[in-house]
This record gives sequence, structure tokens and C-alpha cells, in this order.
Amino acid sequence: MTVTAISAGDGERPRSVEIVMAMLEAASPRTRREIQKVLAAELQPPPTALQQRLAELSFLSSLIDGPASDGGEFLQCAREEYDRLRPATAPASRRLVEMYGSWPRACRAAYGLQADGTTTGPGRPWPVAGRGQPRARWYTREEVLAAVRRCAQELREAGITTAPTSWQYDEWVRRHKLEATRRGQTLRLPYAHTVYRRFPKRRAGLTRWQVVLRAAGLGQ
Repeated sequence: MTVTAISAGDGERPRSVEIVMAMLEAASPRTRREIQKVLAAELQPPPTALQQRLAELSFLSSLIDGPASDGGEFLQCAREEYDRLRPATAPASRRLVEMYGSWPRACRAAYGLQADGTTTGPGRPWPVAGRGQPRARWYTREEVLAAVRRCAQELREAGITTAPTSWQYDEWVRRHKLEATRRGQTLRLPYAHTVYRRFPKRRAGLTRWQVVLRAAGLGQ
């Protein structure tokens, strides 16, 4: 990791910058790599729901743009035609079917999608569990504790030996979910607010996150 000097207005570095740079120089290579990952997640945050919606459905929407005929609510195109024409930035039809439940449902969601993410069509341009489709199951206590332990283990491997804070944990979850999204996968990892559902109460002298860490075997 290359540390670049940040100069103050008079050519002297502020004391706070000197302290941060000294800490970085003293950190292990693994710790510096972990800091790089956290900074990258901050500087390149995951796409918003609107951006994700447009990335997933814009191309399909462009193929079925036009008035519906024969009394139908929306237009469709053949999956084979979509996959033949789609650019690399558009998801494969298989991925859309996984998200929306069927190809007609994906077309219904894409029909009428506007550039600002709104829709004039009959469907919703985001995945929803339809009637008869399974909904995401709740995280169990064992699942949330396993996620916290996994986070702590990966941070230890990166040189951070203290138990993760709730902020570090959420950044870890967000980074892994972003990487999964880029691979076209869905990752089942709970954010801290979901973890708290299994630990709704504080204990004397402990925050809720400290209660979680103790349950995971990571607290004092």
C-alpha cells in the first residue's frame, strides 16, 4: 500500500494526518490490505436499488417498448432473442427468471420501465415474492452468530485481532454482498440490524452489540 502525503495549506501536514500515517506505517501488510478494502467499499459503494433496477431491466424494456395489443397488459420477447441480442452489461435471461419467477413475469416487470426507475407498466420493476412463491426465510440465531464469527475470523486473518465493531461487521457484509452481486449471485448474510432481531435486549453494562459478541464467543 502506497501512503501518499497530504499537505496542509501552508505546506505542513496536519498533526492528525501525521498520526494516521504513522499508524499505517506500523500496521501489518494484512491490516493495510483490509483498510484498502474498507476504503474501496466507501469510495465505490454498492449500486442503489434504482441503479440495480435499471441495470437489470433496461435492455429487456427496450426490446418490448411499444403499445400492448390484443388486450394484453404488456409485451414479451422470446428468451432466445433476448439472450442473442443482450449486451454484456445486461443479465442473462436465466438470471431474470431466477429473480422474477418466470420469463413472462420478468417481461411484465420490465414493460414500461422509465429512465428514472419508475414504471408506466402493470408490473413492479423489482423482484417480489408472488403468490405461491417461497419468501426469504428468517435468519436463525445460529446463522447470525455464525456470520459474526466468520467476520471476526476474516478480520483476524487480515491482522485485525480485536472483535469487530458493528460498523466493521456491516462493512464486511456489504463488501461480500457487493462481490456476490457482481458475480450474479445472491448471498445470505445478515446486516447488524437483522442480527439485533435475535438479540433485542441489552444487558446490564452491555450494549446490544456486546451481547451479540458474547453470544458468539467473541466478547469478554
